[in-house]
Amino acid sequence: MTKKKLLYYTAAFVGLTVLIWIGAAVSRIGNYKDKLWAHRVKSLEKREEFKSLYPNFEVDITIREDSLKERVVLDVTHDADITFGLTFDEYIQHLGKGEKVWLDIKNLSVDNNKMVLEKLDSFVNEFGMGKDQFIIESRDYRALELLTQNKYYTSYYVDFKKIDDETIKHLEDVAKTGCVKALSFPSSQYSDIRNNVVNKDMEFLTWAHRDTQIEFLLNPFNRTLLEDNRLKVILIKTRGKYHR
Repeated sequence: MTKKKLLYYTAAFVGLTVLIWIGAAVSRIGNYKDKLWAHRVKSLEKREEFKSLYPNFEVDITIREDSLKERVVLDVTHDADITFGLTFDEYIQHLGKGEKVWLDIKNLSVDNNKMVLEKLDSFVNEFGMGKDQFIIESRDYRALELLTQNKYYTSYYVDFKKIDDETIKHLEDVAKTGCVKALSFPSSQYSDIRNNVVNKDMEFLTWAHRDTQIEFLLNPFNRTLLEDNRLKVILIKTRGKYHR
């Protein structure tokens, strides 16, 4: 066989392998609806746009306190200085039976967690929801303790750029408190946290927010994440017509 033919057959084989890999990834789109959730769904329009592919989704919440009425408003926004005029009271009415929502609450604290608990309980009672339809996430694990005690699924937002021995010790200490059910972190930190947080009762949530679902499925490393039973949810990038 000539060198030219060898190169031709090698290129054809590689090309065919790539096509098979892409085809396999495409065929798996939509197969992981319980595990792959939509990231940053901050409008009802975006919710409708991605609902068929992602029945479960994550939304950012900033708490606005109404001291006169002694209640809180869950404002659907990522930043305290920005509002889109959409509250979660309006949003919750569009949550279908069995669909789940991850609430990334930016400013949950021990000073407002009781009012947030009352708000969540009102959703459960008014709309006939289950507490297991919510994931409540915060950077303040102590503020989550009250929600955990009241049977909500809670997650401590791991806000550390570097996962070193000191960080792992902190996470193990958090796990021992029983304040939360899970740790949530970017997928780039998955291996470091998965391999070093040994408390088996602590579950994991992550986000691959730079990848669309097809990009995520094309990456062979991500098969490990999909098959890890300790990792419960992976947030996926969704940038459609109504992204904000």
